[in-house]
Amino acid sequence: MENKDLRKIQEMGGGTALISLPKSWVKKNNLKRGSVVSIESSSDRLIISPHSNEQREPKEITLEYPPKHLHNLLNEITAAYLLGYHIIRIAGKDRVSYSDRDTIKNAMKFLMGLEIVEEDAHTITIQFLLEPSNIHPDKLFMRMHAITSGMHKDLLTACIENDAKLLKDIRGRDDDVDRLYFLLVRIIRSAVQDPMLAAKFGMSPIDCLDYRVAANVLEAIGDASARAAESSESELNFSEEDKNLLNKVGSMLTEIQDSAVKALLTKKASEARRVVELHAELKENIAKHVDVEKKANFLAELLSTMNSVARLCVDIADLAVPLYPTVR
Repeated sequence: MENKDLRKIQEMGGGTALISLPKSWVKKNNLKRGSVVSIESSSDRLIISPHSNEQREPKEITLEYPPKHLHNLLNEITAAYLLGYHIIRIAGKDRVSYSDRDTIKNAMKFLMGLEIVEEDAHTITIQFLLEPSNIHPDKLFMRMHAITSGMHKDLLTACIENDAKLLKDIRGRDDDVDRLYFLLVRIIRSAVQDPMLAAKFGMSPIDCLDYRVAANVLEAIGDASARAAESSESELNFSEEDKNLLNKVGSMLTEIQDSAVKALLTKKASEARRVVELHAELKENIAKHVDVEKKANFLAELLSTMNSVARLCVDIADLAVPLYPTVR
């Protein structure tokens, strides 16, 4: 790690403030009198970089075909995507089989922005066509929040109304959550590696870490709802009391997730503690009506899933601020 270099600000006429650049940094970047540097500003920092009119070369990687196992190649494509490679080339001496080609194309559906730009019998060239600076992590995160919140809300509605089509739709939405998650991870990794991109987003390294963890939690919430929809029984007979409980739990869970996301974005301890209090209230409501530990049926499983989702929301809220007893 480089030593921190502290420098005093000098002042010129008109209130202009100056600092000198470290000689070693200037030399390392081949700068001289008249050279241009780029300055990106955020609320509390400046990022100074050498300016060049030349565009950066896109990051490329070549993956060998055929692989020992096809799933290894699919994992390598996903890893290259998450690591920020712009061009992924699959090439080898053997022809890419039709079945493998279809499998690769189906796997790419989960990786937003990837498109095949060239292909022949022996080669497939895939390129990331989105501009990272135009994709703010906030928007991806909020889209994930909206979808996952709707998933557990509609899950309870579908179970109460025995709506098989809605249950199927919920399972399909989990794929949308996965696509957004992979893209968000890619963008956040790019921001961590490129301080100027992070500055454009107005995100500190801690913000990047928090979004990465919170997005993983939202992805887990989507998975939980999808699994519950998958395991739902074909015909459900809930009593009116059970239906009222599920409706109440659903409303509380929506409020819990909304409050957790708000806590993360505003960094307010009061919002974070509200999530904890609502979760405790949700557990109490469940315990009053049904002993989940003893009642081994789909209702118990469903309520257990909703409680798990609420606990995951607490994890998001915990990223906002430490949950001390004193409420700010």
